[in-house]
Amino acid sequence: MHARLRRSTVKLTALAAALVLVGTACGNRSSDAQIRALFNGAGNTGQAAAGPAPGAAEDATAPAPAADTGTAAATPSGGPAPAAGGSAVGGAGTSAGSSRAASSAGSGAGSVSASGSAGKARSASGTASGAASPTGAQQAAAASGARNAPAAPNPAGSAGCTGSEPPIVIGTVGTTSGVLGDVYGSGFKTLKAWVGATNAAGGINCHQIKHLLADDGADPARHQALVRQFVEQDKVIALVWQAAALSAGASKDYEIQSKVPVISQDGGMFYFYDTPVHFPIGANGDVLQRVTVAAGAQVAIPQGKKKAAVITCQEIEYCSVADKIFPDQAKLSGMEVVYQAKATLTQPDYTSQCLQARNNGAEVFFTAFDGSTDQRIMASCIKLGYRPILVASSNQQSNDWLTDPNMEGSVVGSSFLPWFLSNSPAIAEYQATVKKYSPGSPFEASGIGAWAAAKSFEHIARGIGKADVPTKDKIFEGAYALGGDDLGGIVYPLRFSTQLPRKKIGCGWAVVNTKGKSTSDGQMFCLKGLEP
Repeated sequence: MHARLRRSTVKLTALAAALVLVGTACGNRSSDAQIRALFNGAGNTGQAAAGPAPGAAEDATAPAPAADTGTAAATPSGGPAPAAGGSAVGGAGTSAGSSRAASSAGSGAGSVSASGSAGKARSASGTASGAASPTGAQQAAAASGARNAPAAPNPAGSAGCTGSEPPIVIGTVGTTSGVLGDVYGSGFKTLKAWVGATNAAGGINCHQIKHLLADDGADPARHQALVRQFVEQDKVIALVWQAAALSAGASKDYEIQSKVPVISQDGGMFYFYDTPVHFPIGANGDVLQRVTVAAGAQVAIPQGKKKAAVITCQEIEYCSVADKIFPDQAKLSGMEVVYQAKATLTQPDYTSQCLQARNNGAEVFFTAFDGSTDQRIMASCIKLGYRPILVASSNQQSNDWLTDPNMEGSVVGSSFLPWFLSNSPAIAEYQATVKKYSPGSPFEASGIGAWAAAKSFEHIARGIGKADVPTKDKIFEGAYALGGDDLGGIVYPLRFSTQLPRKKIGCGWAVVNTKGKSTSDGQMFCLKGLEP
């Protein structure tokens, strides 16, 4: 078993025992604070690499393709105040209640640390006011539906880049530590690689990318404070790939109020279709759940397997919604749910659920957990001589599944062209860029999700001319002008209207893990009524 999986499993088991002792008043359900501590405290045992002082750029030159040296640590003074009724959770390697550093993830000119005092940031809670409304230019861009994208970024040295063009400053507040840090790790490294490659090629129309990355430690209060810091102090013009399943929602109202565009996240948030500042790249929330079930049905039904079990976690909103969406989509996809159960993310064993599912004739498991929990579920079933097809979203899979014989035949629904299909020029570019600018980083589902977010931002930002000052308004205009851009086939055609809620698009790819490899026919499917 992969070393990372062993570490996570051992720590999850220990934490499960501890939660039994503190959670007797509420049964097996872990509290929000406990589950944040679980995801923040396990899985990431490495130390942050030494880095620059807060706010200092590491290098003002185009990056060289060097080995990945990790992220730099720079703890904001004070740190955010604990959320009401709970306490802030520190990142890996910090004492309880402390804040993990805001980190730099870019290469060369794009690599900086988060600066300033997050502790001085005002609270962003409450009802948002002054929600962003599109300008006339944005409405015109959205209405036109023009497919022609602005010109591609200028390569280094072309069109007379002077080096004095103002940078394009973007930010990512994500969970880079703990178990979720393991889940998202290749995605954050992919962002770093994209920044390095883009800057080496001259930036976007001569504007270098300055990318800020901060770890929120899975704590909503810290996430909110860091987003505010990036917007108000560091003057980011967009937030890109906010991968923070347990904490990103805390910043929703502030992001609307501050009118900062948010380009994609990890797929778990439901509100991305409902606000004027959030732009979903790929399926999100309930749509991702439907894509997952449809992908499983595409694989299972041809094998004559139509009876399914739905098993979801107790701790996260995504799982509660899946309790309703999974059975509904299973029926629409031609399957029957014969067993449904809840379980905790902290259980070391799922024999009871496996036994009941087997007794009810379930041949397929639709699950909503993290990847290591899926592995423990299958291990419990196989001990009984029972091997259902496990189906999960691509957010749950890691390369650990490929070396685990219990995961043979498992299926994931991917919102993006699968990360391993290197015969696609778009995937070949992703792999080559990661290999050069973040060597050693695996090609995984989170990596292609981050790449899709980065490339969509790149295409959106092409409307920023060489002589322009990069602004948030330019990003809104670029998003509404996409007009069907599919990023070279990585995602369904992207079109954003100024009308809310945004149209939900349910398209994806089925991925099957077999004989130590992930496989796919590479054909995108779209659900009826959720086509582009």
